[in-house]
Amino acid sequence: MDVNRRKLQFLSAKGEHEELKRSLGENVRLLSGEMNNIFRQYDVLMEEKTTGGTESALKKYMETEGIDPLMLLDMQESIVKTDILIKQWQYEIYTKYLEYLDISGQLTRLPIRNYLSPDLGQIEF
Repeated sequence: MDVNRRKLQFLSAKGEHEELKRSLGENVRLLSGEMNNIFRQYDVLMEEKTTGGTESALKKYMETEGIDPLMLLDMQESIVKTDILIKQWQYEIYTKYLEYLDISGQLTRLPIRNYLSPDLGQIEF
């Protein structure tokens, strides 16, 4: 009777382990897809900022006399809105990256590393 109970406990624990493993794998795939989408949107926004020419046009208009100040403010507002969107996407990228590191077990792996530094330096205690 005791052996059967232990077998049942073992099989239950094994089933829970397999379900958790499958769930984590699915979460990693979903998060990876989300990160790819965020990277694409960020790249589009950065390309728009660099090729849009709003900043260079603003400089040219500022040098021109008699230009409508509201037009200059609208252009500056557009630049600031783009910069805010870029910062928001950068925040999303870092957030999803840390979530990915957590789900994949990288954050608890030894030696502890700074995954936000360019060289992934090891953290010393």
